[in-house]
Amino acid sequence: MDRVANAESLPPVYADIANTKFGKANKAVLELHACPPTKITLPTLLTEFGDAQDSSYGNVTMQKCLRDFTTKNKIGWAHWSLAGSYRIRQNVVFNNDSWGLTNPTWTEYQSKETVDGFSRPWIQDMGKTNLEL
Repeated sequence: MDRVANAESLPPVYADIANTKFGKANKAVLELHACPPTKITLPTLLTEFGDAQDSSYGNVTMQKCLRDFTTKNKIGWAHWSLAGSYRIRQNVVFNNDSWGLTNPTWTEYQSKETVDGFSRPWIQDMGKTNLEL
């Protein structure tokens, strides 16, 4: 953080950071402002998140927080990842991606329990977001 060389030359709105006001020359000053609430007017989409698709998914704190936050604020989301395998990982061709929504052959969910017990209710709870066309 750069120090203010000549605080007196700043606009009056910044007068509170003058060195003499605080008696702490060349020190950092934290400036807080009361801001009015804002309204999001643009669609928002949360992407690139996920966790292992197994029975513990719904118990992961981050997943529960994301579900609550996106539902409350009507924020669209996309789970990472759909694919259930890597082309090559750890020298194994089509290595299973335990974080993928589907199994490696895309024939079923990695964890039907997670989809039915966590993801589907989440989608139902979302209702409409700002992303519908």
